[in-house]
Amino acid sequence: YLDRFDGCVELKGPALRVCGARTDRVCEAMSSSLAVVACASLAGFTRQVTDTGLEVMWTTLATLRSSMADEFSQLCIEMVGAARSREGGTQLFEVFASADGQVQMFERFDSSAAALEHLSFFDCDFAHRWDSCVEACSPLRVCGAADEALMAAVAARGGVRLPRLGGFAHI
Repeated sequence: YLDRFDGCVELKGPALRVCGARTDRVCEAMSSSLAVVACASLAGFTRQVTDTGLEVMWTTLATLRSSMADEFSQLCIEMVGAARSREGGTQLFEVFASADGQVQMFERFDSSAAALEHLSFFDCDFAHRWDSCVEACSPLRVCGAADEALMAAVAARGGVRLPRLGGFAHI
């Protein structure tokens, strides 16, 4: 099933976190040797993904406060809708959550300027509600061509840059 899987797989502690389409089949195929946690999509969109060499991507993990799942789901729908309607430089915004309140977010931007715009909108419109829903959050893990201004903003939030070691994209 992995050859037809459209998502991500991450080893987190003793469990394997699986996010994306067809998670049920991937989990079934892998559960004999690992503890597997399926993450269902809460909200998201993908625009035409470009490969100009200027793109920036990041991911973060979060743990929801107990009893905040419904509020967080609504918040994600609003965040994704806002990004889709007013952030032309956001290429991808996906939010996944497991039944035990673990959240994984993936975001991809045309440029550092687009990522900074996204952070600005988040701070103004959503940060307070995010903080009320989320108990713990990993730092942003930034990949790609993040410039100094973006990395300063990310570092102020405790985020880190991950250097590229290799890879490819089907565009």
